[in-house]
Amino acid sequence: MKIIIIIIILLVLGIIATYQGLVVRKYEIKSYKIKSNVRIVMLSDIHESTYGKNNKKLFDKIVSLSPDIICLCGDILDKQLLVPSTQILIKSLAGNFPCFYVTRKP
Repeated sequence: MKIIIIIIILLVLGIIATYQGLVVRKYEIKSYKIKSNVRIVMLSDIHESTYGKNNKKLFDKIVSLSPDIICLCGDILDKQLLVPSTQILIKSLAGNFPCFYVTRKP
């Protein structure tokens, strides 16, 4: 019985550690320098993953957050060439929102 419980715990931990679903975290930052609300969506660590056909699920989620700007902050790509679903996502985002892409030095 203990072996079964240990195996179940290890399976749950493995699922948690490798979870690749969408995670949305919301933060509120206040500054006297900013006079009105600004919604920023920061997208990172997707590693060219696909969420729905042509990343529609991810795009729809971002749209539902009503961002003023989108920051693509790292690990969007794993290779130098974009996979088609990532190309579509970036083009769709850039066509609808001001987008900023952070790169690293080569």
